[in-house]
Amino acid sequence: MAGVLERLELLLVAAVEEAEDDVLDAARERARALLRAGDASADAAERAALALAGEGLGLVLLEKRFAETASAVVDLLVTASARGNAAVRLDLFRELLGSHALGELPPVAAAEGVLRAAVAIGPLSEASLWESGERGLACLSLVGENAATRRMRACAREVLRKGLGRNPGRGHVHGVPVLRWGATYAALVFRARPAARDAALAYAREAASHLTAVVERERLLRRAGAHERALVEASERRLVRLGLDIHDGPLQVLATLLGDTYVLRDRLESGRGPGGHVRFLRAWLDDYALRLREVDESLRELALSLESQRLRGGDLGVALRDEASAFAARSGIDVEIDVSGNFDRLTPSQRFALAAVAREALANVREHSSASRATLRVRATAACIRASIVDDGRGFDVELALVAAAERGRLGLVGMSERVRLLGGHLAVDSRPGGPTAITVTLPRWEALSEAAVAPAAAAPAGR
Repeated sequence: MAGVLERLELLLVAAVEEAEDDVLDAARERARALLRAGDASADAAERAALALAGEGLGLVLLEKRFAETASAVVDLLVTASARGNAAVRLDLFRELLGSHALGELPPVAAAEGVLRAAVAIGPLSEASLWESGERGLACLSLVGENAATRRMRACAREVLRKGLGRNPGRGHVHGVPVLRWGATYAALVFRARPAARDAALAYAREAASHLTAVVERERLLRRAGAHERALVEASERRLVRLGLDIHDGPLQVLATLLGDTYVLRDRLESGRGPGGHVRFLRAWLDDYALRLREVDESLRELALSLESQRLRGGDLGVALRDEASAFAARSGIDVEIDVSGNFDRLTPSQRFALAAVAREALANVREHSSASRATLRVRATAACIRASIVDDGRGFDVELALVAAAERGRLGLVGMSERVRLLGGHLAVDSRPGGPTAITVTLPRWEALSEAAVAPAAAAPAGR
């Protein structure tokens, strides 16, 4: 295995996107640590190479070039190993299933990734994941050249009903259950040549073991999605009520104040204020201030429960660019905007959170930083959405600022952190006196498998 790590690194660097360089660097460091821990022996070198290969392939698992890259990696590992092709391939597949990149993918992408890895590295020619839900049998994910066939559906139905694998001695279609707490969650159905059946079963069982956590996570997220949709519907009804509250409350007070302003003007012009202008004006302003405070309190209460409807179905990237451009025009601070990736599958809560954090962070730049330049960068990948706002201002002591904000009841940084936390994300604030300041938000990305089903059983075409 001499030199295999260096050659493997060159191969993976050429295949992995530049945005994932940091993850690949961490995988390379882990591989070197494994090599050192094993005293640089041949066995340690092979373990290190397999670990690096698994992590590297995980980064390109959903890319079109995955099969080609996986083939090149297998050829390199097999050539350098004293073991046989089959043993190296199986170990590589198991390393890939345990990779951080695969574990960070949303359920729909993770399920597809597991099946793609089994087909590209193992002896399976097709693989599919099936579930029996409220609408009947559904194919949640399928990897292979053919659509779901009648035989595959029959195999999935039998596995789901009996909770046992289906392995006909001479057939090409086989199935294994995806188990959780002794119950069958889903069925993994695959196609393999009879001669490769035993090896294919080993790959399928390893894949099914990993898919248990994927399907469990999908079910939890599906329930969370149902709760979120219910909350959104409730919020829409609440917006109607809020509109009525604003009309019948603050707007009425403002209309009265506007009328009183005209009355004041007329009295001052005519000199009819009782007791002289100064005394009359003082009393009038005191009353005016009390009613303005009433309006301010009412609007603040209403604002806490309002969210921008523009973000619900629109292009988040466009909305963020508009927000940053408007901020630059108002503040005179130069804002560099860099938005990339696909935001179509974000939930309404994720859209609101990203927009709110960007808006609040830019407001803080204007009010507190004395900055001349800021950068808003948003990246959407298959695993997460990451947004950062960086300014060249004077900076601050983060810990002291958070304590002071909490004591004064300010909702700036504390509110941003809470929004992100409730969505399972992470907010990091990096600053120091003298600057710069960077606020980074990471939100996990997920799509329910049921919403990305390849084909319901009833719609699948007849086949072999």
